[in-house]
Formats: sequence, C-alpha cells, structure tokens
Amino acid sequence: MKKLAVIAMVLLLLVCSFQSGHASAAGDTSRWEVKWHKNYKTVNNTTFGVFIGSEYWNETSFYHNWGGHRVYEKYTDNIGFEATTQIYSGGGKYELRLYDVDDYAWVTLDGKEVLRVEKKGDEPGNGSVNLEISKGQHMLKVNWEEECCKASIGFAAPDELFNKDNVNNTQNKNTPGFETAATAGTIVIATIFLSLRRQHKNKK
Repeated sequence: MKKLAVIAMVLLLLVCSFQSGHASAAGDTSRWEVKWHKNYKTVNNTTFGVFIGSEYWNETSFYHNWGGHRVYEKYTDNIGFEATTQIYSGGGKYELRLYDVDDYAWVTLDGKEVLRVEKKGDEPGNGSVNLEISKGQHMLKVNWEEECCKASIGFAAPDELFNKDNVNNTQNKNTPGFETAATAGTIVIATIFLSLRRQHKNKK
C-alpha cells in the first residue's frame, strides 16, 4: 500500500512539474545576441570588419544614442554590430521601424532584407515597413554601421513578436486533447492518491 502511495505521489509531482514547465516555456521572451565589429579600409578603399566582441540585450525594441562618445569598449568610429534574435509570429501584418539612425542600418527577416535606412546630411534616418509575417518562428537581424562622429540607432517592433506563446499556442492546437489529457491525468492520479490515504486511515 505504501509503495502505491509513493508511486501515485511521484506521478502527480511529475505531471504538475511538466505542466508548470510547459507554461513557463510558453511565456519566455527572446533577447538579442549582438556581435560587434571594427571596420577597416584597405589600400583599394574596400572595407572589411574584424570581430571585437559580443553581448546580449534583453530589450525587445531598443534605442541607443552614444552621441560622439565611445560606442563599444574603446571604439568610437568605424564600428558596427549585427543583432540577432528569434521572433514568434501569430500570422499577419507587423510594423518594423528604424529611427534616429546615424549612420545607417538595415533589417533582415530569415535572411531577406526588408528595411534599410541611412542618415541624410546631418539628419538621422527614419523608416518603417508593414510586413506580412507568416505564423511560426523566424530569425530577425538588425545591422548597424557607424563611420564617424555622432552615433545612434533605434529599432521598434510589436512586443507580441517576442512572445513564444504565438508559436506554442499553435503547437498545442495541432496536438488535439493535449491540455485535456494532462488535466485528466492529474485528476486520476490525485483521486488514486486520496483513495489510498482513506484506505490507510480506515485500517487504523
């Protein structure tokens, strides 16, 4: 009897743990992996970048204005980054926006460029695109380059694109009865456990 009670308790804990972990994973948000590079020019006036470091940004949308100060570590001019994240579309149109860009930046979705902005004269660049993004997970990248002097960039996208629920909800719908089965399993195990406890008390 004691062994059955222990087994019932273990099964109950496993089911509860699985449901909790599933819900937690669904609410996770993405963050940006940012790779920095320093740009150099050759004698032929072509440019190449050298990797100088990386970091993570926890924002969904972001804005940075360094003015004429250091941008990353000791570097001020001729510097750039590639920021990469995963987005989770529920399907439909979404606005992606670049603003206050100095010197220039572009956005790619699954490897395809969808938006490019650069400053005009002394005025920072601004631009946006209303993009149809199919349901599911996609790779989003923002590239930014700075040549000289003032440096800034802003990027904005709907927060919902960074919520895994958009994909997980779809997956759950494609698995009929998943939530119902998990709930039913919890009820059955709990019922067995309570029944065993009552039997044990009656014997006393």
